[in-house]
Amino acid sequence: MVCSMGDTIWTTLPRGERLHNPGCIRTVKGQVWEGQAEEQTDPDLVVFKSDHWGLRAMARVLGNYQKRHGLKTVKEIITRWCGRENAKDYVAFVLERNKWNSEWKLDLTRCHVIIPMMSAIIRWENGREYAGGEVRYTEMKAAVVAAWPEWFKQKE
Repeated sequence: MVCSMGDTIWTTLPRGERLHNPGCIRTVKGQVWEGQAEEQTDPDLVVFKSDHWGLRAMARVLGNYQKRHGLKTVKEIITRWCGRENAKDYVAFVLERNKWNSEWKLDLTRCHVIIPMMSAIIRWENGREYAGGEVRYTEMKAAVVAAWPEWFKQKE
């Protein structure tokens, strides 16, 4: 929805889009993200300078879930992401969207795995496809590679 107010056009967008934080990453006291905007205008969610930085932060969080915490299934990853034990609907959405089996152990060091995971999270968190459509694969891949360059030196 676009509303004109004088010379300024205000766009009503989901919170994650307005904040360049497609995964709706929460603010944690003392945590400063690479690419975080200087002015933090939201009391709960991190504001990033651009979508690239928000996507990169998502990739860092997801990668650390696997690297540091050993989370591999959609249920483990999404339950941690959303911070709720009862993430049943969220998990079901990610599984269905990606046609994944609930028992599969995912390898988030692979672009063809982490990008669909990020895409599903973005859709769930924003209540619609991001920026009016799917975030382009090349943008997401660039953010993932920027987040974890050591994973992609020899892989893709």
